[in-house]
Amino acid sequence: MTIRIFVPRITDSDLVTPDERIIERFLQHNPPSLQHTFCETSREADLIVLFQAWSFKQLNYSKKLINDPIFKQHCNKTLVVNYDSTVGQGFIPGCYVSLRNTSMNSNNSTIYSPIAYPKEYNEALFEVNQQDIKPDYLFGFRGTTHSHIIRKQIFDALEKSNKGLMVNKTQKFHTHTEEEKLIYAQELKKCKFALCPRGSSPNSYRLFEAMSVGRCPVIISDEWVEMPKIKWDQFSIRIQEQDIPNIEKILTDQEDKANKLGLEAKKIWQQHFCEQAKYQNYLQELLKIHKNMQSKVLTINDYKKLWSSHDFKKNNEWLLSQKLMRKINLLH
Repeated sequence: MTIRIFVPRITDSDLVTPDERIIERFLQHNPPSLQHTFCETSREADLIVLFQAWSFKQLNYSKKLINDPIFKQHCNKTLVVNYDSTVGQGFIPGCYVSLRNTSMNSNNSTIYSPIAYPKEYNEALFEVNQQDIKPDYLFGFRGTTHSHIIRKQIFDALEKSNKGLMVNKTQKFHTHTEEEKLIYAQELKKCKFALCPRGSSPNSYRLFEAMSVGRCPVIISDEWVEMPKIKWDQFSIRIQEQDIPNIEKILTDQEDKANKLGLEAKKIWQQHFCEQAKYQNYLQELLKIHKNMQSKVLTINDYKKLWSSHDFKKNNEWLLSQKLMRKINLLH
């Protein structure tokens, strides 16, 4: 059976990303086949793929969904691709960059899928990728300590090390100059291991950026949900947050493997996370979720019940106790 897919534009729904390039790339890399085709209206579709606008979604986002013409009429067949950095459990089933391990129970794992970011933020990586830059440092990280407590812990543990390139740079998200982007990309290549700690999201652009330039990513994020079908232990190093004080020793013990891990990381990036591969993966994951949901008929009332539940609020860290704990952690 060929699945008919409708992809709304910003003219169809205020929920859709205004970045038309994301939608165009999805269509370009997934031409019609025996498995799927694209249609012109939501009414004739078997599946609606909503590329959500980038914004920090809070509980009041449910009102926008309920009043949206696409979702209101077709909530039972609407899935999303979402690239916000603060979503623990999505309002709607689909693909997300920021899922949390604690929200992925047996039911959620069939209707939510972890994905890579749909677009690259730092174009300088493509330029630097062509440059022959030898890694002079064992490890490195450039970024802010304000987005999560573990980043401060990492700087406290490593900023005085003579083996690392640690730069504490506080800056508003997505406001870097072209020069700053270039410096960041060059520093990635100067390090054998790229530290990839969580920030506001368990996931990180840095993970995929490091892989793209052939450097071994060091994933420091207990809540991170890895993308399936990829043997992450063959090209990356995972360090538990409780082991942050031991980062230098762990990486020193692995130093002789750094080059091999980096080469494998770049190979995996080309196979799974380059533009064509990741957009094709979006479609396959969406079709899988669509199949998993065939026995479920979801109504607006079903969604309202989900959004008002304690578990949903907890999975998104919206409980008052969770908010207070975040503030306490950042103060320390």
